[in-house]
Amino acid sequence: MKTFLVCSDIHGDRYHFDRMVKSLPSADGIICAGDISCGPDEIRKQAGKIPVYLVQGNCDRWRAPDLPETISFRAQGHRIMVTHGHLFAVPSTGTLKKEARRRGCDIVIFGHIHRYFRKEEDGILYLNPGAVCGCRNTGRPSWMILELSDDGSVHVDYIEI
Repeated sequence: MKTFLVCSDIHGDRYHFDRMVKSLPSADGIICAGDISCGPDEIRKQAGKIPVYLVQGNCDRWRAPDLPETISFRAQGHRIMVTHGHLFAVPSTGTLKKEARRRGCDIVIFGHIHRYFRKEEDGILYLNPGAVCGCRNTGRPSWMILELSDDGSVHVDYIEI
């Protein structure tokens, strides 16, 4: 089994990012869907030994211009696509689906809307963890825990504090 902390839209709120990291120090990785609003090295340092999968959000162009806008990687028999979402007209899944299909991905993680989102459609699971800096609908920081089992099953916990 692999366990990932999934977050987006930190917007410099390093206090709540730290709370997230400390909530699951045994995580196999941190997936961050952009808008960190600080340097990527700061996020990686704060994550400690936990690997960080990080993409550039629309607010990161100046502080993190070298971050990719979209990445994909394999974990436990799944192919995961991570993007901020501003280039894909989120929360609509139409253009996300096209890119996920092109990359062979069955899980898509995005940010940008500062709201929890979960939808399964045509064999693709779309996830948005809300925002570490606070969700638009509640004002409270949020993230997800994504568990990928050895048998291919997926479990997602939404955390809002």
